[in-house]
Amino acid sequence: MLTTAKKYIKVLIDRLKAYCSRIKDALCPTRASQATPFETHGFLSDEINRFRTVVRTTTPYKQWFDFAQELNLFGSEAIRAHRFDQNDTQTMTISALFIRSHQSLQAAMVLVERGMIADARTVLRALVEGTIAQIALAADTGVIGQLVAAHRRHQLTICRELLADEKYREQLSQAQIAQLQATVSELELLKGVPGEEPRQINWADLAKNHCAELYLLLYRPLSSDGVHTTVDAINRHLEADAEFRITGLKGGPELTDIVDTLSIACLSFIWALNCFEQMRGADGQQVQSFLQKFKELSNDQPIQLKVG
Repeated sequence: MLTTAKKYIKVLIDRLKAYCSRIKDALCPTRASQATPFETHGFLSDEINRFRTVVRTTTPYKQWFDFAQELNLFGSEAIRAHRFDQNDTQTMTISALFIRSHQSLQAAMVLVERGMIADARTVLRALVEGTIAQIALAADTGVIGQLVAAHRRHQLTICRELLADEKYREQLSQAQIAQLQATVSELELLKGVPGEEPRQINWADLAKNHCAELYLLLYRPLSSDGVHTTVDAINRHLEADAEFRITGLKGGPELTDIVDTLSIACLSFIWALNCFEQMRGADGQQVQSFLQKFKELSNDQPIQLKVG
């Protein structure tokens, strides 16, 4: 009887150990298996978290990440508190653009803390472009028409190119071809119609009257070293010696330009926030406070924003 009881207790203990092991594995999966290395998993590895910890806690990166987080939290609070009239297209569009700018700030932070500088700069170009649209729209409701016209131009271009590509066209049904042709015909009827004609947005012209500094100092640099395939973009993945001779390829996390990229993210978002807060009727004091902090961190004179 005693032997049977001991066996029963042993079974219960074994079951309890197995249960605790499953719970530990669920709560701490990295303990259940070996951490994945950067060499095989790249930026999706567990090892990249060490890099993230270093840049998040080391000067001067920490100060800029803390500032970006402060902007992020204020942006979240502003969005939650915001109310708008759904019949007011201008306000609704500015609000949507600001939400995207806020999301782009977060995306840039996620990429930068993993050393993905080139990709972060690509995201930031989208943030700057959206901010230019936001600022221009706040000053001129006609920008909505320009956005619609650009959308029509995109539709027209895509439909034309699909119809012109014989290999692609062979894969379409007659109904699909007819739909594409009908779209082209409909949009071509708008040519020459004021305010309706499909037309691309010239971002340089749009920014010129409202926020020229954004275009010259942020949009253009982020285009050449971020979005487009340029020498600058390629150089980020090449190793060179002191005499600029190529010595190898580079595919790991970057420490270079972390501060520069975070400063661009912060300043771009402050521009977007300023426009959003003006629309909400805020007094602008918080924006000026953020600008002052930006100046202190960068040891430079920030771009001046007119508030109020």
